[in-house]
Amino acid sequence: MEPGAGQTVLLGEIRDQSHLYGILDRVRSLGLELVSVRAAVGRGDVGGDGPAGVLHPADGPERGGPGRPDPGHPARYVELPRARRPFAVVWTKRRVAEWERTGERPAVAVWTPEQLSAFLASVAGHPLFALFRLVGMRGLRRGEACGLRWSDLDLDDGLAYISRQLQEDARGRLTECPLKTESSRRAVALGTETVIILRAHRSRQRARLGEAAVAPGAWVFTREDGGPLSPEVLTCTFVALVGQTDLPPVRLHDLRHGAATLMLLAGMELKTIADQLGHSSVVLTADTYVSVAVELGLKSAEAAARLVLKAGSRPPNGGRARRRTAPMLAEVTA
Repeated sequence: MEPGAGQTVLLGEIRDQSHLYGILDRVRSLGLELVSVRAAVGRGDVGGDGPAGVLHPADGPERGGPGRPDPGHPARYVELPRARRPFAVVWTKRRVAEWERTGERPAVAVWTPEQLSAFLASVAGHPLFALFRLVGMRGLRRGEACGLRWSDLDLDDGLAYISRQLQEDARGRLTECPLKTESSRRAVALGTETVIILRAHRSRQRARLGEAAVAPGAWVFTREDGGPLSPEVLTCTFVALVGQTDLPPVRLHDLRHGAATLMLLAGMELKTIADQLGHSSVVLTADTYVSVAVELGLKSAEAAARLVLKAGSRPPNGGRARRRTAPMLAEVTA
């Protein structure tokens, strides 16, 4: 294959890496430039069954500049097609039965209020219980939850101010980073029950790690030694905890989707939900979550919490609600 100006090269025809580099050398030797790699129908691997993209050699000088990648690197020209965001669905009895039969699971599936309540009950004694409660009820992203400092929480007014996130860089180092979007900077309403749980978490953290662990600049959620919590470690911890239950599988990020579902069930306006989740557009919120809004019509963040609490007190086979027998997590101190 000898590319010339204006010729199209199908990636599906490329046999291996050395074949690709030979084509790129040929392009350079002709004084040409690869101006784009367009996505096409087919598989994404070199040497696949069909074209995964299209290389367009064209006349012209190499374009580069400060901060731009090597103009000759083929990855520079890859333009992936915009994938449609998958709809969130609920783990209904029918879907659970299908998953148990086939092992197949939806791309994005959220727990019902009963399932979320069961999970929270199963991890009530875990050091990160308050974090899972916060993500499951108020929809923080994992990096946002890991990035919370005590100075970001106003427990008297029931607010969490989201202003940073923690992420791991390419070398695995934990780094404070800007939020995903400008709209991600927000104040999240916590609700009375979540405030109580966060106060209890603070009391235990003070008793375990000392007064410095609850200073304004200290991390709200930490490792056992008091250091900042990695989002990857958090995800692995969550997966392990879910695996110890009989619940259908969800990703940690699906707790965020579930929180949005609870807000919808609680009758919140889409604009309010978008603001609480840090979405840049109500359209994004509606497109992602309205598909799961099928029940009830309560009216506040408090109502969303009551929905889970009520689910946790309901006997599995119906009947009268059982009394709460679980003890409070810890004695709350100021």
